[in-house]
Amino acid sequence: MLLNDFHEKVLYKRETLLKEMIATEWGTHAHEMNENHTELKSKIERMKMAFADPEKKGSEVLSYNESPKGQSRYHEVDGILTRKKEYIDIYDPIKECWRDFRDNFSIKILIMLVRSEKIEDIFIENFIYACMSFEFGLSVIREDEQVALDAFMHASEYFDKCFGMLWFKSDLEEKNKLSKLRGDAGKKGGTVKSEVYRVIHNELIRLIYAKAPANGWKNKISAVNGVIDSLWEFVEAKKIDSSYVKDKEALHDRVYLQWSKNVEDVKNAFNTKITKSRK
Repeated sequence: MLLNDFHEKVLYKRETLLKEMIATEWGTHAHEMNENHTELKSKIERMKMAFADPEKKGSEVLSYNESPKGQSRYHEVDGILTRKKEYIDIYDPIKECWRDFRDNFSIKILIMLVRSEKIEDIFIENFIYACMSFEFGLSVIREDEQVALDAFMHASEYFDKCFGMLWFKSDLEEKNKLSKLRGDAGKKGGTVKSEVYRVIHNELIRLIYAKAPANGWKNKISAVNGVIDSLWEFVEAKKIDSSYVKDKEALHDRVYLQWSKNVEDVKNAFNTKITKSRK
């Protein structure tokens, strides 16, 4: 039951990330992942088959469990460095496949960081690894629950890293938009005001999805109360003039009484994330 619950939480995290990706320039990667979903699962099956070697059945391998911090898996016996018995396991194709995939990815990311590659490329690799870890866990959940749990935990960790990179990207895009809007303020008048509100609307929509409980918001007021502090922090961080939003209380009223009813995208976000049976 615990494993199934964790699986659902990671799935929700993945779906939320995909939705947030679509709102940025990296949205194409979300579409590509959806289109290549079947190929992703096929690739995992090919990986597993590569380790299903009958000749390795019964052979001894390095333990699949991590050694305690500060302790070596080896000791000297008659002057020869030998692996300790407690760190010897019998070859398991599923565990061996997962270990190989996990370790190779860690090396790949390390190389990318050393080379200072673009954040988008690093994001893509983390995203692919998180998705493949999640699918790997699903594929072995009936055969090895421990490996499945480990894979889900890795997926959750790397989805979180993706969120961090994506929010950095979104923040940068919003800063660029606001900078341009301020530069055009003298020329476009009322158009600028609507664009500034659009920036706030987009952040509001993101927060409605990102902060929603797993089962959705209880009702609209709980949703507004749940996101208003973060939305006001966003307004202040972007240094949006008080002529647009006077204070947090005014922002709360505007979200609840106006935008949730009259702005179509905001209205749809509330309708999507409020528990249907309680609307």
